[in-house]
Amino acid sequence: MQFPPTEDVSDLSYTSAAVKKMKGIVFAHLNICSLIRKLDNVKILLKNSDMDFLFLSETFLNTSIDDIELAIPGYNLLRADRSGRTDKKGGGGLILYYADCYELCNTSSICSNSLETLWATLKLPKARPIELCGFYRPPDAKYDQSLTEFENQCTARELSLSHDIVFLGDCNIDYMSRSTAKTRLVNFLKSMNLDQVIKHPTRITNNSATCIDHIFVNNHALFAHRGTLSPGLSNHDLTFIVRKRAKNRKAKVTIRIRCYRHFDQDSFSRDINQTDWSVVTTATDLDTAASCFNIIFGALVDKHMPWKKIRVRANNAPWISNEYLSLVDAHEYHAREYRKCPCEFHLNRKLDSKTTAHRVKNRLKREYVKTSLNRYKNDSKKLWKEIRQFWPSNKNTKVKVGEVGGMTTSSAKAEFLNNYFSMVGQNLSADIPVATSDDIETCTLTYRPPVFELAEINIDDVKPSVAHDLDELRRSIDCFTSSILISANSNTGGR
Repeated sequence: MQFPPTEDVSDLSYTSAAVKKMKGIVFAHLNICSLIRKLDNVKILLKNSDMDFLFLSETFLNTSIDDIELAIPGYNLLRADRSGRTDKKGGGGLILYYADCYELCNTSSICSNSLETLWATLKLPKARPIELCGFYRPPDAKYDQSLTEFENQCTARELSLSHDIVFLGDCNIDYMSRSTAKTRLVNFLKSMNLDQVIKHPTRITNNSATCIDHIFVNNHALFAHRGTLSPGLSNHDLTFIVRKRAKNRKAKVTIRIRCYRHFDQDSFSRDINQTDWSVVTTATDLDTAASCFNIIFGALVDKHMPWKKIRVRANNAPWISNEYLSLVDAHEYHAREYRKCPCEFHLNRKLDSKTTAHRVKNRLKREYVKTSLNRYKNDSKKLWKEIRQFWPSNKNTKVKVGEVGGMTTSSAKAEFLNNYFSMVGQNLSADIPVATSDDIETCTLTYRPPVFELAEINIDDVKPSVAHDLDELRRSIDCFTSSILISANSNTGGR
C-alpha cells in the first residue's frame, strides 16, 4: 500500500486539534530555528496535538543549557548539540521529545560538518522494532558527502527487513526540484528501500516554495496519515506521520502527601507523651538513636497523618489565555488558506497574527509572573515555590571539563589537569624577582623554630555545634516534614 501520489496539498495541511484526534502513534519533525526562546510554544504545541515523538532540528543548544531547562512534563528528551563540528560554527543541534510511556533503546548521536543525526530504537509489544532517526544536513555541506555518511551510519546500525524505519529531518534538498542533489537523494532512497512521503512544499516564502523537510519510511502499509501543520514557530512547516497502532497510555503523575483531614492535635500529643522513649535516650551511639526514633515516631505519624496519593495535573503554561489561543488559531488558518490560494492577503494576515501572538505571549507571561509574586510576597514558602516554576533551581552554566579542547577520554582529562597544575609553581616562581649578591649581604635572617600546639577545648563552644548537628539530623529524617517535627516538639517540652 502506498499513499496516493496526486493528493491535493490542502488536504495534507492539518491543525493541532486534527492531529490530536488521529488514532495511532504520531512521529513529527520541525526545524525550530532556536529552541530556548520558543520552548513555551513547543509546550503548547505538544499539549494541543498530543504528539508521541517530536524531533526538533537547529535547536542552537550548547553545554551551558541544562536538560532541566528544556524539560516538558509528560515527555522525556534526547539531545545532540552541535559540539562535534570542527569548523566551530554555531547553530545546528537536534533534540527528541517522546512521551514518557514509551521506552527507547540503542540511542546514539553523531554530529559532523556534513550531517547531524540522532538515533533511537522503539520497541513495541507484539510488533517489529521501529528504527527512528532525526537528521539535519547543513546547507553549506556537500550533499554527496552527507548522503554517503548517512549510508555508512545506516550500515553501522545494521538495519534489516526486520526493522520498520522512520527517518525525519531537514535535508536541505528540494524534493520538488529537478536538481542533481534531488537525483542523488532519490538514488539513496532506492538503495535503502525507502520512500519519501512528504512531496509538497514545507517551507514557503514570498519568493519560493520548497520541500526540504522529509520523512522516509520503508513500509507505507503501517501508516494511516501524513501531512504538515503550521504552528508558526519558524518558516518551516511541521511534518508528521501516524503509525497504525493504539497509543500507549500515558502514565498518570501521582505524589504522596500526608492526609490531615482527621488529624487531632490533642490526641497526637497524648500519644507522644505516653510513648516510651527510653530506647532512644539510652542508645549508645547517635545512629542507633536516630534509627529507633525513626521507627517509633514514624508509627505515630502514620497513625494520625496517613499517606495518601494525589494526581498531579501539570499545567505547562498557566499564563495561556483565550486571546493567545485565538491568535494561534488565526495563524494556522491563514497558513492553510495561503497554501490553497497564495495571495498577499493571507500572507500578511499570517505574519501579523504570528507577530501579535508573540507580543501577547510576552505580555501574558510578564503579567502572570508579576501577579504570582505579589500574591505570595508575605508567604516565603509559596513565594519560592512559585519562583522555582519560572527559573530552574539546578541550572548549570559551567563548562564541563570533558568539553574543554575536545577532550573525551579519562587519560586526556588527566593529562590536561596534570599540565595545568604543574605549571602553577613555574608561573609563580617567574613572578618572584631574582636576588642579587648585594641583596644577600644586606639581608639579615632570623631563625624562628616552628611552634605547634593545640588550643584547649571549651565545652560551651562544642554544645552549639552538637546541637546544630542534631537539628540537621532531625531535618534529614525521611517522611517527616518540618511542620510534623515542630508539632511534636512543641507538645513534648523539647525532648
